[in-house]
Amino acid sequence: MRFRINKPHVINEIIDGEVVILNLDTGNYYSMDKAGADIWGLIEGDA
Repeated sequence: MRFRINKPHVINEIIDGEVVILNLDTGNYYSMDKAGADIWGLIEGDA
């Protein structure tokens, strides 16, 4: 089963193996280390 983040106002970028997630509506941002980036990739179906 694959999941996709269905929020067009949430963007993410992988930088040096870490992921940065930004909510364009609220301005909140989150960063995750390699383990978090791996999990995020699985959620998005990119891994």
